[in-house]
Amino acid sequence: MTIEFVFVFLAFSIPLVCTPGPGNIILAMSGARWGVMKTIPLIIGIDVSYIIFTLMIGFGLGELFVQFPIIYLFLKYAGGLYLFYISYKIWNLKPDFDKSLSNSLGFKDGVILTLFNPKAHLLMVLMFSQFMEPNDKVVGQVFILTIALALVNVPNHFVWSYLGQFLGGRINSNQNEQKINRIFSFMLVSVAVYILI
Repeated sequence: MTIEFVFVFLAFSIPLVCTPGPGNIILAMSGARWGVMKTIPLIIGIDVSYIIFTLMIGFGLGELFVQFPIIYLFLKYAGGLYLFYISYKIWNLKPDFDKSLSNSLGFKDGVILTLFNPKAHLLMVLMFSQFMEPNDKVVGQVFILTIALALVNVPNHFVWSYLGQFLGGRINSNQNEQKINRIFSFMLVSVAVYILI
């Protein structure tokens, strides 16, 4: 791995990973609602499943998407519907909602979110198509690219959670909290519509 590779990889991955998408918006909402500490199980769920899916795509699942586009279409539409469902739940969060750990989003939610996140799958497929050398050792490349992507993802997920927590800390009334919930809900609907179109 050369310095040039690192710069090119960061130039590729940072814009795709750090822009608003389903995971980042939900992490910001969770940070605003429950704080970063209670968002950590969600972050772990997203990142562990992200690593597993990246390895699976690197070792051949991406070819399945190419040969059977119906699988990708299914994930795309299921992901869009899931985002509509999550945005509905966020829209209806009550300002006086119990902010205890049992009500926060957790590990399982992170796994489901990654499973139905077509932006994540497309990023993984693009990464391997752009950075893998077919004549080199595949296993080593898959592991290096997976680790490199995780090194961009994990800090990004904490940043989005902290941004949400910062925003949540500025909320000083139930009415403002409800407005923030509605904004996050609208953002998720927008992402869902974009994915489906």
